[in-house]
Amino acid sequence: NELTKAAFWFSPDGKAWEMIPDDGTRAFAEPQAVTGTEDGFVAVGFQGTIGGMGAALSPIAWTSKDGRAWTRAEPTADMAAWPFPGPTPVADEGAMQGGAMWDVATTPSGLLAVGSYWGLDPDVEMPEGGHGFAQAGAAWQAPDASAWKLLDDPFVRIEPGSDTTSPKYGFQRLALVGSTQLIIGTRREGGSVLWLCG
Repeated sequence: NELTKAAFWFSPDGKAWEMIPDDGTRAFAEPQAVTGTEDGFVAVGFQGTIGGMGAALSPIAWTSKDGRAWTRAEPTADMAAWPFPGPTPVADEGAMQGGAMWDVATTPSGLLAVGSYWGLDPDVEMPEGGHGFAQAGAAWQAPDASAWKLLDDPFVRIEPGSDTTSPKYGFQRLALVGSTQLIIGTRREGGSVLWLCG
């Protein structure tokens, strides 16, 4: 399905931009963020498929040495549609479930990406029928974009009653301040939440 397709643009001066031709691997994919590295650039986002049971999304990364030619990185086991132990989200008709990388940064120890996994929770029955919604923040680290590893939760929620292991929170954006990593995200009940590591 090609309801959406990943696209990349390049500019030598920030004024004149050219769209990079599609290489045939970008159907139903969206880059969300890009960072520079010693070897070029890394972009992250999601890619998925749409079927009779809704959409299934998985985190994905692309690499480029020059900003013109982009290659999709081979997914690792830690970039699965739902890598966490415990209940697997149910596949209800029309549901969009899975995960995505929303932001990426280059750190002294390599690449750091943050994102979210979400889906319909089989353990939560709604009064009107169907299932409740589960969301979990996720962070990945990699020496390069070919070896992403899902981190054990290293972040501390800046709010009383912290519990980022509960499937209620999603990581959205990442910022580096010296040796401290800051993340802003959302919670299922609504509102924004801030985490830090460092």
